[in-house]
Amino acid sequence: MAVLTSVDLQYNSIGYDGAKAIAEALKVNAVVTTLNLGNNSIGVESAIVIVEALKVNTVMTTLFLSNNSIGDEGARAIAEALKVNAVLTKLWLGGNEIGDVGAKAIADALKSGMAVLTTLSLYSNNIGDYGAKAIAEALKINAMVTTLYLGNNSIVTAREREAAQALQDERS
Repeated sequence: MAVLTSVDLQYNSIGYDGAKAIAEALKVNAVVTTLNLGNNSIGVESAIVIVEALKVNTVMTTLFLSNNSIGDEGARAIAEALKVNAVLTKLWLGGNEIGDVGAKAIADALKSGMAVLTTLSLYSNNIGDYGAKAIAEALKINAMVTTLYLGNNSIVTAREREAAQALQDERS
């Protein structure tokens, strides 16, 4: 008998009711280790319902929630789940309009000692210097993360700030 361990529902517009049904199944499912809900535009409320299931799910190791417009509030909910879920190792949150507040919440979860993420993807969000610094500080404490995607955010290095200031000064 085959056992379904991976579910890919990306690009399906599952909506709140679909997210709620998936969340309920996750609470009792002991075999699905990978769930891909990318590109469903599920929004904050649906994301919160799904991540609440992560607090009790003890088998899911990989969760794709990229491109779902969850914002900082959804990121904070995920961060709270990470503080109690000791099995999720790969989390994909790219393209979710997450800013510094959401990045800081995830960083705090990484510092909590429970999070066992090895891969964290936060590409194409709205994370700036503050959020990037919070993540960097968390990685000094949590050495589990070996792969981090932060590309296409609003992170500016000190050199870039200096160059921008120099250009500004020249134009003045």
